[in-house]
Amino acid sequence: IRKENGGQAAALNVGFAEARGEIVATLDGDDLWLPGKVRRVLEEFEKHPEAGMVYHPFEHWDVQRNVMEKDKNFPAVSGNVLEMREGLLRYGDLSTSGLAFRKAAVAKLLPIPEGIRIYADSYLGYLIIFVAPVAAVREHLTRYRIHGGNLFSHSGEDEARLRQRWECWS
Repeated sequence: IRKENGGQAAALNVGFAEARGEIVATLDGDDLWLPGKVRRVLEEFEKHPEAGMVYHPFEHWDVQRNVMEKDKNFPAVSGNVLEMREGLLRYGDLSTSGLAFRKAAVAKLLPIPEGIRIYADSYLGYLIIFVAPVAAVREHLTRYRIHGGNLFSHSGEDEARLRQRWECWS
């Protein structure tokens, strides 16, 4: 599903509506899942049947320099985040390709408001803690591609992109 045809919210809404499995893992079109990702995420859901989301860190892949760097600052928070003061303060660093949802839990948050053109993944990832616990996997299971067309990871020089980011956050 191409998010250019209505934004990330529209793409995710269609994807979740069409998904037939109990678990739905998301992937940005320019990122890569590493070998074993699906198996590892399913194992984590099996270990935590109450979890509404499993998330994990990713490798940053700078395609222009062909350099890969593992995310070293991943705040792994598992459990009922709302009951953990420190966990609530550390929770975050969510990226589309590092998220997988239990369809029954995420259904309580759908549909994502169509006005959210970017950060729809964050909308789900941050709100899921109000409907279910989460489980963090510390393994890097995704390669996040950094390039000139990223809406999120880009130099701070692009005023239009910065404005769009702040409008979506607000």
